[in-house]
Amino acid sequence: MSYNGVDNGIKVVNYFNKVAMEMKDIIFTPEILKDIKSHSDYQFIFTGHSLGASVAAIILYDAINRNYINKDSNNPALIGFGMPRAGNEDWVVDFNNKVKNVLRVVRDGDIVTSLPYLPINNPYRHLGGLILVNKELTSMYYCPKDIGEDYSDEECKRSISANIKYHTYYFNPDVKFSNRCD
Repeated sequence: MSYNGVDNGIKVVNYFNKVAMEMKDIIFTPEILKDIKSHSDYQFIFTGHSLGASVAAIILYDAINRNYINKDSNNPALIGFGMPRAGNEDWVVDFNNKVKNVLRVVRDGDIVTSLPYLPINNPYRHLGGLILVNKELTSMYYCPKDIGEDYSDEECKRSISANIKYHTYYFNPDVKFSNRCD
């Protein structure tokens, strides 16, 4: 799928793009766009988990290309948790050139972060740098941007597991939540 119907070599996962384009009109209302323009020095941080992280990335990319957000004065950032690959190498290179602050937080063993799977001719790649969190959620390691995803640093090599808990829990699963905030 070409990005936004333009065939310029940039491709994103069709389903992710469809969701992102439906969401962008909900997010970037005329009132919000007016607020963004009046706060040209604010930094905007986009975040999400799983599909939400890939959609956040596409929405951010689209917002920069439509000049909703200025890549320089707004210094946008993306922090994705358990993010699958969203686009091809051309998209990743262009995205990383426009968005300097990109981090993917990946829990070791999270199978979703290996999707779409990379058989020989799969064009999809990961964005930005990697923060690899161990399976026990007790330590993390930073791995810089590497489009090829062949990290030479052994600390950056991760395992894949069919256990879905490695995708659903990125924080301590024993954290108690309540319905009230005081």
